[in-house]
Amino acid sequence: MKREFVSEQQPPQQSDPQQPYPQPQTPYPQQPYPQPAYAQQPPPNYYVPPQKSNVLRNVLLILCAVAVLFIGGCAVTVGFLFKEVGESIDEGLSKDEPVVVAEGKAFQRDGFEVEKGWKVAPADFGDLTITGLEVALNEDEDTDGRTARFSFRFYDGKRVAAEADCYSNEMQPGESSAMECGSFDPDTTYDTIKVADTW
Repeated sequence: MKREFVSEQQPPQQSDPQQPYPQPQTPYPQQPYPQPAYAQQPPPNYYVPPQKSNVLRNVLLILCAVAVLFIGGCAVTVGFLFKEVGESIDEGLSKDEPVVVAEGKAFQRDGFEVEKGWKVAPADFGDLTITGLEVALNEDEDTDGRTARFSFRFYDGKRVAAEADCYSNEMQPGESSAMECGSFDPDTTYDTIKVADTW
């Protein structure tokens, strides 16, 4: 007897139209090959983003600097004005303080010079007055004219015994004038005469 070998026929492999060659069948799935390290880096970027504009910031900084300078300038100006006004007030107060004078002697007061030879005497009705009072304006400042106004106070110890107010005509620098004096106080005894400016 003859043995016939019947070969098992395998169905023909069908090829995948997308794969040109048939893939052998393997019992294990194919593992991907590790990628080299340089392949994981992104490609170089040749795009350079535009720089941010700082115009707004620069304008604000300039405005702040100008504001600080303006406020500082105003503070300096106000401080200077306060200083000038304070000095002027101090000078005015010092001019207003009475100074001791001797009867008949020359003296200077607030840019005016009083000539010697004046005297205290009773007026026609018995009131106190000052006669022979001549004054000259000696200040160097340009002025539209000034009038001398003095208050003479007569002290008996610390008590003001009498007071006489005197005034001149208006004068320009270098000019002189007689002063007219008047008082409502009677002629009295005194030991000290003080002169102050009146306004």
